[in-house]
Amino acid sequence: MIRVFGWLALVLALALPRQAETQELSGLARVIPGASAMKDVTGGVEITLSLTQGVPFRVFTLADPERLVMDFREVDWSGVDAEEMDQADGIFAVRMGGFRPGWSRMVVDLNAPLAVATANADIIEDTGAATLVIRLQEVDPETFVERSGEPRLA
Repeated sequence: MIRVFGWLALVLALALPRQAETQELSGLARVIPGASAMKDVTGGVEITLSLTQGVPFRVFTLADPERLVMDFREVDWSGVDAEEMDQADGIFAVRMGGFRPGWSRMVVDLNAPLAVATANADIIEDTGAATLVIRLQEVDPETFVERSGEPRLA
């Protein structure tokens, strides 16, 4: 009887579609390049990141040199072209990648002192996808330094 069930299980395994073997399954949020951009807006810069799912994040600026730092709970940057995404004169350069185990980072080098005015994430209930919009506003150098620094929270 056990041999019959064994053969039956083998036949069913071979007969079922093998899609599970060819799919790339990942629990990581992926950045959607075509829906993500950095652009100049009146009085500053707006950064939009579209993600396949919401993730915890933090945003802060650092001085000397002036830059924006965004940390994410593990994001897959595959297919993202930093130069293509950066269409803002207020941004000098962009780099992204792994930061520490379980965390990813994007660093945006700024051409001028731009402080974080707003950082909002909208989650689409049906899909779980998220859009993160960060608005940077022009400030004087002293204000930028006052508002800059790594958050004390881990």
